[in-house]
Amino acid sequence: MVWGEWEKLGWSPIQYRLCLYDITTGIKEVIRTTSAPISIYPSDIQGYIITWQESMRYSKYYLYTLYYYNISTGVTTCIVRDEHSPTGSSIDGNLIAYTSTKDGAYNFYLYDISTNTSKQLTRSPSLKSGAVISNGKMAWIDQRNDPYGDVYMAFLDKTPPAKPVVVDEGEFTDSTT
Repeated sequence: MVWGEWEKLGWSPIQYRLCLYDITTGIKEVIRTTSAPISIYPSDIQGYIITWQESMRYSKYYLYTLYYYNISTGVTTCIVRDEHSPTGSSIDGNLIAYTSTKDGAYNFYLYDISTNTSKQLTRSPSLKSGAVISNGKMAWIDQRNDPYGDVYMAFLDKTPPAKPVVVDEGEFTDSTT
């Protein structure tokens, strides 16, 4: 289990921590500690990989950093650092999908842990969110055709990635009846 917590330490600034709890051993481990103005936002955990975002107020701008931590090696790696808010990561094996606005629009990027490289997956000006990757596919919500969003999916094993297809056009049903 992973979470972020903060604590005000007397007269000193707020301290932010990224914590990991091992259910089998009952041990809590602090993975990362920062002080204000840096905030920590846990994002995803899968297997031995944890991702999180940090934001830091810098002058009149914010600087955002997306990290991953390998629990088995204890190594922290920076995926991307910029003022374009990398967020919303999803992990599948050695791949981490995340959102960034570095080209002026919300687009998805894919970071490969084994090669330490990122590549851009989507290229459209529409608002996108909620990327989830699994078994070589990525699904997300995209508002290019509907202000409420449609669910799109693309295959990641294509080079370049296959053109996304609409999976669900917002027609949801109540499964409790």
